[in-house]
Amino acid sequence: NIATRRMMMKLLLLLALVVAPCAAAESGEARVRISVRRRVRDVFEMEDVSDRNLLASYGSFRHRVLADRLERVWSSTGRSDEMLRAAVDVLRKAGGDADSVDVVDELQGDVGEDEDRLVRLKNYMGLEYVGPIQIGSNKQGFEVVFDTGSADLWVFSAAIPASQKVDYVHYYDSSSSTTAESYPSSAWHIEYGIGKCRGFLTRDSVYVGGYHAPSQWFAQANDFTSNFYNPQEPMDGILGMAFQGAAADGKPTVIDTLHSSGVISARMFSFMLAPEHHAGSTLVLGPPDPDYFNVTKGLMWIDVVTNSAMWFFELSELRIGSTTLQICAHDASRHCHGLPDTGTSYLAVPQRLWTQITDELTQHRTDCKVTTQFVYCSDPTLVGLPDLTFHIGDTDFTLPPSVYYDTSFGRLEIMPTASPPGYDLFILGDTFLHKYYTVFDMDQRRIGFALTNSTAYAGLLPDAQPQTYPFGLTRAGWVSLLVLMCLTMLAVALWVWRERRRRSRLGQYVNQLAYGPAGAAPPPASAAMRPQQAPQYSVGVFANQRFPPPPSSAQYPGAPVGMQHSQQQQPQMQPQPHRHQPPPRVAHRNYQPGGTYATLPADDVYQ
Repeated sequence: NIATRRMMMKLLLLLALVVAPCAAAESGEARVRISVRRRVRDVFEMEDVSDRNLLASYGSFRHRVLADRLERVWSSTGRSDEMLRAAVDVLRKAGGDADSVDVVDELQGDVGEDEDRLVRLKNYMGLEYVGPIQIGSNKQGFEVVFDTGSADLWVFSAAIPASQKVDYVHYYDSSSSTTAESYPSSAWHIEYGIGKCRGFLTRDSVYVGGYHAPSQWFAQANDFTSNFYNPQEPMDGILGMAFQGAAADGKPTVIDTLHSSGVISARMFSFMLAPEHHAGSTLVLGPPDPDYFNVTKGLMWIDVVTNSAMWFFELSELRIGSTTLQICAHDASRHCHGLPDTGTSYLAVPQRLWTQITDELTQHRTDCKVTTQFVYCSDPTLVGLPDLTFHIGDTDFTLPPSVYYDTSFGRLEIMPTASPPGYDLFILGDTFLHKYYTVFDMDQRRIGFALTNSTAYAGLLPDAQPQTYPFGLTRAGWVSLLVLMCLTMLAVALWVWRERRRRSRLGQYVNQLAYGPAGAAPPPASAAMRPQQAPQYSVGVFANQRFPPPPSSAQYPGAPVGMQHSQQQQPQMQPQPHRHQPPPRVAHRNYQPGGTYATLPADDVYQ
C-alpha cells in the first residue's frame, strides 16, 4: 500500500509538471496568433495587390520573419501606419520565443474586429455546412447554406400552413419586424439540382457575422419540394454568393449590399470547410485569413470565365492515377468548366464522361461496382485507389483516396451531373474544398486556391476571440483538471481493489488454517482430533474479544463427535514457550447455535 501511494503521488506530480507549462504555452501562443492575424489583415486590406501577394507568399509564420515582411511592406508603401509600426516593434521584440511573451497588451486595438468577419459553420458529416444569419429589426435567427453555386437569399416563410411546418426549421415572420417590406405580388422562383422553390420578395435588414446589410432583398419561400426538409441536415434557407447576374430575382446579393454600404472594403470572401467529424469550418468575409491556409505555398489564382455570372473557370484535363483523360483539350466545340460549389456535397462530373471515368477507376479496384449515381466498393481500405488530379491553369490539384472515398459508406464521393449544351461542367463540391482553402474575389473576378492548414480544423488554432471558461481557466486548464481528476479516481479504484484483494487472500489463508485446503476430505472423527495438550480456540476472523465455548452435545444433539465440547472439558491454560503472550480467544463471525466448528491448538493459531 505504501508503494502504491508513492507511485500515485509520483504520477500526479509528473502530470502537473507536464500539463501546466503546456496550458500556459497554449494560452500565450493563442494571444500571439490573434494579434498576428490582426496585423496580417491590416496589410491584406492595402489597395495595392502586389503588397498583398508579397505577404501571402512569405515562407514562415515565425514572428521575426513576419516582422521583416511587415516592415518591408510598410517601407515600400510609405504608409505612416502607427499600428503597423507597433506590430513590427512588438513582433521583433517577441522574436522566436512567443510562448513566453504576452504581446496583446502592447498591441492596441480590439480583436473583436476579426470576429465580425468570421461566420462559424456547422458541419453535418462533411455533406452540408450551415451558418447563422439574422433578419429583421428583432433579429430572427436562421441557419442557412452559404452557396457559391447560386446568388439568391431565401428563407422559409411563416405564411406556410401549420400542417406543413416542422419543428427543426425556423420560419421568417415579416409582421414581427418593423423594418420589413413585403411584396406578395412579386413572384419568385428558383430551381436547383435537387429541387425548386417558389415564393415572393421581401426587403429587410440582414446580419451576417458582425456585419449589417440594410434593406437587403430576399425571398420568402412558401412552396418548395420536400427534399429541402431533412432532419439529418436541417437548414432554414440558402444564401447565394455568386454574381448578381445569376440571381433569379435580379437583385443585389448580400455581398454587394455589404460593399455598397461600406461595411466591407472589397467584395471578397473565402471558405475553410473541415472534413467529416471535424469542427472549425469558417466563412471569412473580406480578405483571406492566413490562419486557414498554407502560406508557404501561397494562393494560386485562377481567372473566372469572362462574362460569366457564376464562378466558372477553365479546366483542361483530369488525371486518374497515371492515366490522363483529354476531356476537352482537342474539342474546340466544347468547353470544360470547373465550379467550386459550397452547396454541393460531392464531386460532380459530366454525365457523358461518367462511364469513361468510372471505367478507369474500377480498373484499379475490381471490388468497386458502378451504379447510376455512385461507385460502391466492398473493401473499406484505400489500397489500390488512384489519385484524382485536376489540371487548373498551370497547377495540378490532387485529391488522394482519403479525400474522395467515404469508408463509412463504402462509396466514392463522385457522381454524374447534367451539363448545359456544349459544355462539360465539373462541380468541385465539398469533397474538393475539404483540402483546398478557396478565396472568391468578385472585384478581380478570380478564384484563389491554397492547401488548407489542417491545424485550423484540428482545433490547434484559436478563434479570433478566445472563449472564456469558469474560474478564469483556459480550455487547456479545464482539460488538465479533468484528466487529473480521472487519474485520481483511477488511482483510488486501484487502491480499493488491491485492499480487497489483500483481505480476500487473508481470509482464504485463515480458512485453510481452519478447514484445510479447498476440496480436501475432512479428517475422520477420532480421539486424535480432540484437544488434549493445549487450550482450544474457535478459528474465524481475528478479533480482540472472547468467544463463548462451543455448545455441548447435550444442548445441541447431533453435533459431530469430534466437535462436541463443554466448558468442563476445556483444559486449563498452560504457559506457552513463546516469548510473546498467546493470542486471545477469537470470535467466529458467522457463529450459529448448532453449527460446525473447527478447533486448533493455540500454538498452531499463533504460529
